Amino acid sequence: MTHPFPVKVVALQAGVSAATVDRVIKQRGGVHANTVRRVMQALDELARQSTQVGLSGKKFMLDLLMVAPRRFTDAVRAALEAELPSLHPAVLRSRFHLHETLEVGGIVDLLERIRKNGSHGVLLKAPDVAPVAEAVNRLAAAGIPVVTLVTDLPGSTRRSYVGMDNRAAGETAAYLIGQWLGSARKNSRCWCP
Repeated sequence: MTHPFPVKVVALQAGVSAATVDRVIKQRGGVHANTVRRVMQALDELARQSTQVGLSGKKFMLDLLMVAPRRFTDAVRAALEAELPSLHPAVLRSRFHLHETLEVGGIVDLLERIRKNGSHGVLLKAPDVAPVAEAVNRLAAAGIPVVTLVTDLPGSTRRSYVGMDNRAAGETAAYLIGQWLGSARKNSRCWCP
């Protein structure tokens, strides 16, 4: 299998050692199927990002971890990849960890792997549960900023949140329902609490 990328670049993208990438590329075996998949995914990501790989400038690695329906993760991925080339002089490369379903333990394991492999930032769409918030806190303590997307983790040390303000939306909905019920009560002959 040939490819146009240095083994070290593929290893960084996949989050594995250069020796592992070499074993996968030369098809020597002895590599777990999941790791082979990660290396193949890294090669695919690098091919899609090839307009930036050779550019000069400070290089940053960004991890996108999302647990959401595929049509949504595909749209976010496409939007991110479309914007990466416009961020010159910085060169952003991204690793994608996209899952339709993933148990909380799997999310925490991925966040730990990102922390151990290093990253310049994480975009995260995951449930607001204590183990995920604790993993985000460990990332922040390691100097890796986390921005939550669509689902916030307000009890964590995430850097920022991008999405709808659910509390304000709930207050607006409650207000509108109250207004609607108020006028319905006035027009009704029965007693409504």
